[in-house]
Amino acid sequence: MLIFALFCLQARAQNYDAIIKSDSTSWIMYHLELETREEGHAFVNKRDSLLYYAPYGYTDYYCVGRMREEDGRLWIAFDGSLQEETLLVDMNLEVGDEFLVTGYHVAHVVETSHENGRKVIVFDYISPYWGGEPLKFIEGVGRNYTIFEWYDDIDKNYQSCKYDGDELVYSTNNPLFEDCKYDNASVGELSDENKVMKIYPNPASEMIHIEGIEAVEIQVYNTLGQVVKTVRGTNEIDLSGWVNGGYLLRITDADGEVFTNKITIQ
Repeated sequence: MLIFALFCLQARAQNYDAIIKSDSTSWIMYHLELETREEGHAFVNKRDSLLYYAPYGYTDYYCVGRMREEDGRLWIAFDGSLQEETLLVDMNLEVGDEFLVTGYHVAHVVETSHENGRKVIVFDYISPYWGGEPLKFIEGVGRNYTIFEWYDDIDKNYQSCKYDGDELVYSTNNPLFEDCKYDNASVGELSDENKVMKIYPNPASEMIHIEGIEAVEIQVYNTLGQVVKTVRGTNEIDLSGWVNGGYLLRITDADGEVFTNKITIQ
């Protein structure tokens, strides 16, 4: 009979470098869909241990669940309570141990090592999406295939790097990713202090106008992260016939600067 690590609290628990360290603990996630790469961001508010996620570069986050860490293990409860938890990481595992990766797949530990002072656990579970890289648990970082399960979509969400504040403590060596970047500037914040961008009216119903920069390209995303409109060479967007709701503008100006701003159509 299989004894899943999900239900097995082992006596050899050690003190490991924590995954959730501070309010600034964050992960950059990549989602693979139709052979394209989209970027998202997840972070934990340690005050209440809530995990928040913003998909596809959106600046609006939604709560995914509540996380709990103890003795080298990390759990998440998707309903926000701690009644039904799922074990995401167990750093106490050794070669030969089993782990319930999803509701239907058991992975086995095939290797453990230490890299840069961090314990690394390697499993025999290999995703078909990420260049053949196996599932790993990394001390102080978490797992390389997503830090949370979202509709059992483990294969399509990849944790490419982790930040503790401004310090990058993990970056993948997967050849599919060339860099590790995330713009955590607030909505409407510009990298050039001399530029002042204004979008009005907001909320809007017929037309929006952009002032302060010369917009070369404007991409409009819906709440699913899909590009619903692209306009070039104008600082105005006609909203006639659009569905009411929230949208994200990704604006590239004449200097190559990229800015984002949320708008509401009503």
